[in-house]
Amino acid sequence: MEPAGFRCPARPPPARRAGRRQWRHDRRLRRSGRAGWLHLGRHRRNRRAGGKAGLIGNGGAGGAGGQGAPGATGGDGGRGGDAVVIGNGGNGGNGGLGPPNGNGGLGGAGGSLLGQPGLTGTG
Repeated sequence: MEPAGFRCPARPPPARRAGRRQWRHDRRLRRSGRAGWLHLGRHRRNRRAGGKAGLIGNGGAGGAGGQGAPGATGGDGGRGGDAVVIGNGGNGGNGGLGPPNGNGGLGGAGGSLLGQPGLTGTG
């Protein structure tokens, strides 16, 4: 019996062209279930910026207020995502038509690093 978590070793890479090392072996990939051979030109492991968090995590925009008497207030914008390079807050929704018109929703707060707060909706 193989030990728990045992995986067959990755098959060796395709034949290399003379003088060019196109494949690199990485033991750390075994645990993630992928083969341990990385193509030096095509794999994206070293090109990913920002780790697992996305680079931009914007909050969603608030919905517009409904028409009425008085008009409904616009929805508030969502908060920007944290642990990202840019996490902008969502814009607030516009107030609904009246009379009188509803107030615009508040803009969402920015994320932790460079996030800008969202714009307040118009009344």
